[in-house]
Amino acid sequence: MEKIQIKPIVFIFLFFLLNSCAVNVQQSDKRKGPSNIASIEEDPSILNKVSDIPIPSNSLVDKDKTFVIGSGEEWIGRLSLINNDKKNNIFDFFLKNMSNYSYKKKNIKENNVSTLIYENNKKVIFIKLLELKIEKTFIEITATPVN
Repeated sequence: MEKIQIKPIVFIFLFFLLNSCAVNVQQSDKRKGPSNIASIEEDPSILNKVSDIPIPSNSLVDKDKTFVIGSGEEWIGRLSLINNDKKNNIFDFFLKNMSNYSYKKKNIKENNVSTLIYENNKKVIFIKLLELKIEKTFIEITATPVN
């Protein structure tokens, strides 16, 4: 039986190939902010569909990452926003205002990516906040029905 010899250059090539793939995956996971600057705009048609949660003023919609079904108190989906305020201010905004919309706080985690979870008798709201460069905040609000 003949032995197959693999030259060291093949190992080096495979190492760099696999390493470059791992770095790309890591970088894409690192930044979950806006997907396309052109898709970020003021869009009252989407913001008017959502009436049962507070929306920070001067928020712009990231249309590539937004998917809303229904309207009023019956909407579900994901609302992705960019706001020119700092993440801590947006975090405090939701802490102060969600109870005004009959939501109860279920869980809060304040970190690099802050999360807030609220619930009422109809749905659960997941809020994810990520600070972007130049003191902007990416806001991702996901609404799912309660079982």
